[in-house]
Amino acid sequence: MLTACEDITKMFLPAMKAAIAKKLHEVHNFTQVEIAGELGVTQAAISKYIAGDYSNEIKRVERGSTVQKMSVKIAEFISKGRKKRAELIDTVCKSCMNIRGANSCDYKDVQKLVNIIV
Repeated sequence: MLTACEDITKMFLPAMKAAIAKKLHEVHNFTQVEIAGELGVTQAAISKYIAGDYSNEIKRVERGSTVQKMSVKIAEFISKGRKKRAELIDTVCKSCMNIRGANSCDYKDVQKLVNIIV
C-alpha cells in the first residue's frame, strides 16, 4: 500500500518536473544544465524529460490540467527569479493537496516532499 506522499513522489513530482523542464526549455530558452540546476536533478534527467523518455503513467499525470497550470506558473517564476525555493515548494505542495483533495499535509509528508524537490 502506498501512502499519498509515496504516490506523489513516484508520479506527481516527476510529472511536474517534466512539465516544468519542457516549459523552461521551450518557452524560456533555458539550457538543460540550467534547468537541471533549478530543479535539482541531473542534466541526463532533463534530457529524458524533454525527449519524453519516461513512463506513460507519468505522461498521463503530466497532461492533467493541474500539472499543466502549475508548471506554467512555476516555470515563469523560475525564469524571472521571482520566487525563492521555499515558495516554489509551497506552490508544489498546494497543487499536490489540490489533486488529492486534501486541506493539509502531515508534517512527515511535507518533510518528505521537501527532501525530494530541494
